[in-house]
Amino acid sequence: MKKLLSLVLVASLLLVLTACGAQPTTIPNPALVMAEKYLADLDYEQAIVQFDQAIKIEARNPRGYLGKADALLQLERQDEAADVLAVAAKKAQKDQREDLKAVQEEIRKSPEDGFVSLSSAYEKLGWRELALSLLRRATAKFPDMQKIVSALKSLSDTLGSDSEIIGSVMQFGSYDWIVLDVQEPYVLVLAKDVIEQRAYESCEPYSSLDEWQRWPAGNASVEFSTGWEPHAASAHGTVTWETCSLRKYLNDEFYNQFSPEEKSRIRLTRLENSDNDVWHTLGGNDTNDYVFLLSLDEAEKYRSLLAGASWWWLRTPYDFQYKIEHVYPDGNNPPWGACIDDVTGSVRPAMYIQLT
Repeated sequence: MKKLLSLVLVASLLLVLTACGAQPTTIPNPALVMAEKYLADLDYEQAIVQFDQAIKIEARNPRGYLGKADALLQLERQDEAADVLAVAAKKAQKDQREDLKAVQEEIRKSPEDGFVSLSSAYEKLGWRELALSLLRRATAKFPDMQKIVSALKSLSDTLGSDSEIIGSVMQFGSYDWIVLDVQEPYVLVLAKDVIEQRAYESCEPYSSLDEWQRWPAGNASVEFSTGWEPHAASAHGTVTWETCSLRKYLNDEFYNQFSPEEKSRIRLTRLENSDNDVWHTLGGNDTNDYVFLLSLDEAEKYRSLLAGASWWWLRTPYDFQYKIEHVYPDGNNPPWGACIDDVTGSVRPAMYIQLT
């Protein structure tokens, strides 16, 4: 029995080390990139094929479902487009399901209502350029559908100069920043490049079997090898954005690099630190921060603007409290978490800056 227990523990440790160790180098969901390219090129049949692949990779990302429904409506396959949204409403995150059901109902009413509803869904999720592209393509193909023509004019007027600002690069302090969104008189900006590599939470590896046996995964006897050090992150309990050392660094040492005049333009922002909707890990208390990391929801919203040189931290927990969601160089969120003590994690801070 003791031998069996040891084997079980060793297997568990290997699983933890695999999850927290070197991450796969495969770039996630290239199918979505290809699908949207085919969509823009009006090759709707190929777009559908690629959207199907994208959905297999990211089943809860509404972007794949919306794109496939867009392509199907362009091919005048109304019922199939509605069926796609029915699936999306079951698979997506809880706070998105009612909106997707509403899109499904509008598509069943008429293709015209479907196009307008799809564009509204894109816009609500932050993908305004996709909404604009959809309406432009739909107007070109169905010029007599007045609801689509009106929606295109309304969205174009709403975007106005904002569409020129979003995605642009501005200098602030010693760094270049990408503008992600406009909330007059502020803009939400993200560091264009990683500012450094730093752990989400500073941890020390275990140095003895006695320390390891206090790890919450289990207190079973196992032969301890001095050449092997399990991740101390696993024993740090509930680490959240509120309590992590990276938040303290960004709002202290990093924030204090800015001049008094620059600090006067940085907004103190109330952040909602939601739980992980899939894994039910705790996001922790809401916080007030000058400088912060994007959440998983924000990363999904601004995905098209997030490409960078290396993987970087988000603030949302993954499947365990010692693992955190992150973003890959192509702007996608991979289906695994990074351990909080991973010192190779890159930092791309975000903040709201007042326009001058």
